[in-house]
Amino acid sequence: MPSKPVSLLLLGGTPLLMRALPQQLRPDPASLPQGLLYGASSMILLLLTGVSGPLVDTFFLGGSLDRREIVATKAVCQVFGHAAKLLYFGGLVSQSASLDPLVAAHRRLDAGNDPGPASAGRADQHAISPLG
Repeated sequence: MPSKPVSLLLLGGTPLLMRALPQQLRPDPASLPQGLLYGASSMILLLLTGVSGPLVDTFFLGGSLDRREIVATKAVCQVFGHAAKLLYFGGLVSQSASLDPLVAAHRRLDAGNDPGPASAGRADQHAISPLG
């Protein structure tokens, strides 16, 4: 996975790269195969990075849609994209709630009692001194 600056540069450069393509390779919103390809790649990008606007913009700007049609179509895409994120990440959150908190706390305490060299310094820091 690329670093954050590289990812942002690639994401921001996507519209410029799409404009540099020859006319026969530019995206066409009227083409079903291209719609499926751009839809899948924008959904993957949306779930991995949280942003797919530049890719969706270049797809719709390649066709013969007017300004209002582009805005309305992109709004519908965003609604479905946000719903997909809600279902995907909501499912992850609901799965994490199935872990018993006592089991998780017990595992954390057991990890802190490891007699290895990494925990040797921690034992002195957490020692309880008597008051008096």
